[in-house]
Amino acid sequence: MAAPASTPGGAPSLPLLTEEDIQRKPWRYIGYKGFSEWMASDDDFFVVRRLDSLTARVILLLQWGLTKLEIKLEALDFDRSRLVVKNLHNGSLELDDDDRQQLVHHIHIKLKEYHDFPNGCSELKSKPDATSEATRNVQNWLGSHAGAIDTREAAFIDHRGDLFSIHATFRTPLRRTLEKFGAFETSKWFRKPPNSRMEANSLPGYYDPRTTIYHSNKRTEGFVNVLICVAGFTLLVVPLWILFHVSSRQNQLIVITIFIAFFLAIVQSVSVARPFESLAATAAYSAVLMVFMQIGPRHAGTSS
Repeated sequence: MAAPASTPGGAPSLPLLTEEDIQRKPWRYIGYKGFSEWMASDDDFFVVRRLDSLTARVILLLQWGLTKLEIKLEALDFDRSRLVVKNLHNGSLELDDDDRQQLVHHIHIKLKEYHDFPNGCSELKSKPDATSEATRNVQNWLGSHAGAIDTREAAFIDHRGDLFSIHATFRTPLRRTLEKFGAFETSKWFRKPPNSRMEANSLPGYYDPRTTIYHSNKRTEGFVNVLICVAGFTLLVVPLWILFHVSSRQNQLIVITIFIAFFLAIVQSVSVARPFESLAATAAYSAVLMVFMQIGPRHAGTSS
């Protein structure tokens, strides 16, 4: 291990760490601080469990606790409406006895807990499931930093059906397809530097360019938008020229049918449109092609 370094004020500081020190004791020098810093540095890394089974268990427990309190309150109401407690005004909260009022206050506290807990669970359930890419990112980090996190505690990433992303970045099918290409992964144009906090820390557990690559969502979305514009322009111009040179109505309809099917496939792959929205856009595109159909050679060849 290297000699201790000194701070600007002259006070002794911790010894400088070497790569060998970190690899020998990653649980000490990286640990949860390095893991949490890395996980929070990108949306594609922030994957945790929903714990659905435990959530249901807790809700059932809270429900049973309230059910018992409900039974107890009903018993008190029954006793106080009979001759067990004489001359008790059951129509006044002010004149109610202390036992029943304390029970109602206790039920109020438990009810608030019971209502708040499922609301939080509902918000978690609305989160999208973790993608295979996000899960693989965490697995790769744990594999590259073996021993940094206790094996039992790192096993959460193996519960694939129970994982979700805290803030998932939406990806259209087109973007997901592009990200599968090796050229996209290695291209420096799509990369971005890590945040200053990650880059400032010299420990590999926080930022190691050999194992972690950050991609710019802004550049990626910009590239996808350019592809969409090019595809849209092509779908408008190409059939225009084809229909101009095709004289047979039957062949023109075949051309239109092919481009309509192609347009619908593109809309479904590059947008979040629902089926009926995709069909509406396709119908509008079909109307445009039918207008193009009127400029065929039969009309172009007529003379005044």
